[in-house]
Amino acid sequence: MKKIFSIILALAVATSTVSVCAQYATADVELESEQGSEITVVSYCSAKKGGEAKDEAIEGAFYTLLVSGVPGLHNGKPMLEGNNDEFLRKFFGQELYNRYLSGNPEKISERKVNGIRQVTVRLGIRVQGLVNAIKNGGGILSPAWTDGKKDIKVTAAVNPTIIVVPYVKGDGDDGFATMKAIMDSSPAASGAVDAVMSLFSSNGFKTRDLRTALKNIKTGDALDDGEVQEDSRTNMARMLPADIVVSVDVNISGNDKANGCNLTLRAVENQTENVLTNVNFSSGMYMTKDSALLVNYAVKNIKKDFMNGIRKAFDDMVENGRNMNIELKLGNTVTDWDFSLESPQTGDDFMEAFEEWLADNSYKGVYDMGTNTDKFIGATINIPIWDNNRNRGYSTSNFSRDLKKFLKKELGDSYQPEITSLRQKISVIIK
Repeated sequence: MKKIFSIILALAVATSTVSVCAQYATADVELESEQGSEITVVSYCSAKKGGEAKDEAIEGAFYTLLVSGVPGLHNGKPMLEGNNDEFLRKFFGQELYNRYLSGNPEKISERKVNGIRQVTVRLGIRVQGLVNAIKNGGGILSPAWTDGKKDIKVTAAVNPTIIVVPYVKGDGDDGFATMKAIMDSSPAASGAVDAVMSLFSSNGFKTRDLRTALKNIKTGDALDDGEVQEDSRTNMARMLPADIVVSVDVNISGNDKANGCNLTLRAVENQTENVLTNVNFSSGMYMTKDSALLVNYAVKNIKKDFMNGIRKAFDDMVENGRNMNIELKLGNTVTDWDFSLESPQTGDDFMEAFEEWLADNSYKGVYDMGTNTDKFIGATINIPIWDNNRNRGYSTSNFSRDLKKFLKKELGDSYQPEITSLRQKISVIIK
């Protein structure tokens, strides 16, 4: 059996069922059955040499399961997420996938069209063994394939989405307008944003394009037609849907003889604006005034360690959770109840009920309720970035909604909580 399939097969016939990628065989795969930790799939593949089509159908089935996903299996989500180059290279280079076959693959059909053999193969795969191989072999298991009932380490399972923006001073309502003005008027800043975004893409990060986001802002404003209430930060979170925002500050300086470019890259986690890194990169001095050229020289000095540092900082947040501060206060109109009393709706001791809720909703049990009086409760809690039970991301907005449900349960209609979320702080005023 071959080790790595490295030829691109361009099928000329319309009846072709699969294309082959540049490095590994691929196939069209259908789920036939699932029993416990084993699945049976049908794989459709093509190859030029007679003996290779079946082998490539087997390899292609595993590649599709790992990288693309199979419809009907874990909502069609692939088993891998993020940068798995080293794992894939070893897995297919050493033909390790053969270890996870259940029984002997069965060739169902084969035909030859214009010198290309098309084959259909049925094979069984031991999925749990494959999951263990990913965990123990340096691969990044997708959260969709984790068992939410177990305390599974999710570090590096969430591949962060990056958006690169020009640096904007201050935090006013005209932030987006300023960004657009900078992109339109400064070739150096515009080029730096594009180059840094390209660098993130080439290093395995998912990216969002700023220009598209700015266009969406204009379209969104037209659709809303001033009928919704938003502040600048809400608008920023809505229009820049990314896990990490990287701002690029471009500074070109020098004299008639030589000039240089200094790039300051600042990465923050979008939900809480927790700073992940803040680093400078310099082009050095050159006998040119070409700003685009100087920007490119500076970008070339961005080391891979910078990318790895951002990924590690984000992975640490995935591992340990986001830290949130919560303040519960009583409004001036509330004179007949306070936090030291029983909950109006359930009759529970409110402070005890709130502490139990913190314990149940904290990530890895990390919370603290050290500051409390009858009129004020101050608490901190770590919340997850990924919700294993629902196989989806968990945001500060999700946490605010969960907190509101708790307060509704305890307070009923007697009192109304007004919740304000800002960065890493949630403020609640009971009215």
